[in-house]
Amino acid sequence: MDTKKEITGLARRMAKCKTYDEAWMLGLELEAFGQVSTVAFKYVLEHGTQLARHAAAFWLSDEAEIVPA
Repeated sequence: MDTKKEITGLARRMAKCKTYDEAWMLGLELEAFGQVSTVAFKYVLEHGTQLARHAAAFWLSDEAEIVPA
């Protein structure tokens, strides 16, 4: 699977999450792609459930930088 499809798939799954923990974990997977993941998190902010948007906002914040890989 190519990287763009994988990122898009993760973003779509994250946008549909019904729990914060599930969205946060998918965000952790997206974060592994580095700067490219920013576009995916913006997608979640625009199209996601409230909990998914909250998790995406976390991953876009400065606080996410202190989360161990």
